[in-house]
Amino acid sequence: MTTTVLVAHGSLALAEALSAVVASEPGLEAVATATDPAGALTDVGRIRPDAVLADLGEGDWVVAVIALTKAYPQIRVVGLAPAEAAATDRLLAAGVHLVDAASAGMGAVLAALHAGGGRRADEPGGSARAASGTQPTRSSALAPTDLQLLRLVAAGLDSESAARELGTDAGLVRRRLRRICTELRVESPIQAVAVALREGVLDLGSGP
Repeated sequence: MTTTVLVAHGSLALAEALSAVVASEPGLEAVATATDPAGALTDVGRIRPDAVLADLGEGDWVVAVIALTKAYPQIRVVGLAPAEAAATDRLLAAGVHLVDAASAGMGAVLAALHAGGGRRADEPGGSARAASGTQPTRSSALAPTDLQLLRLVAAGLDSESAARELGTDAGLVRRRLRRICTELRVESPIQAVAVALREGVLDLGSGP
């Protein structure tokens, strides 16, 4: 049985990357993305997915997710854990399954989408998936500078903006991205972000 998932995140780049990660997981199907809280509520009402993976980084998202659980109690809601303790308590009370992806990893996020529940996945009794073992992955050979560039891509920066952030030339950034895509055997930088997230070398808690 396939679980359909709507991915809601304030960053379009991360929403697309998370959707790619979800789509690569057996038993999960990414059916839509939403990049603003109101749009997420509208899309959930229209599509009625089995589960929602939601950004909780800002107050508007917290309000929208709590409203979603009240309007559609049958839909499993997995939230990327916020920093504020007060928001965490409200979300847990609403039945949201919170996952701290930065510490627990994407495996815990995917396990939560499969299993649901109202417990933090990184706490005892949560549904965090075991680590994928010690097998080398495609992205394990990426240099720290490559990961820094992928974080900028995940934050929604284009080549020119990333070059300004890094203090380098946009042409060099594009060449680096092409090399990263070749090494990871993907066709686009967003797919590279998805692979790095899926394989645990890039986390959602890392800043640019």
